[in-house]
Parts: sequence; C-alpha cells; structure tokens
Amino acid sequence: MATRNLTEPFILMRNNALQSRHIYAEQ
Repeated sequence: MATRNLTEPFILMRNNALQSRHIYAEQ
C-alpha cells in the first residue's frame, strides 16, 4: 500500500508534465 500511495501521485505528476510539454510544444 505504501508503494501505491507513493507511485500514484508520481504517475499523475509525470502525466501532467508530459501533457504540459506537449501543449507547450504545440504552441
């Protein structure tokens, strides 16, 4: 459970960063 609590926000942050980079690149 501890690992999942740590991994989930990490994945969310990573997805958010990738999405932001994609939007930034399109502009």
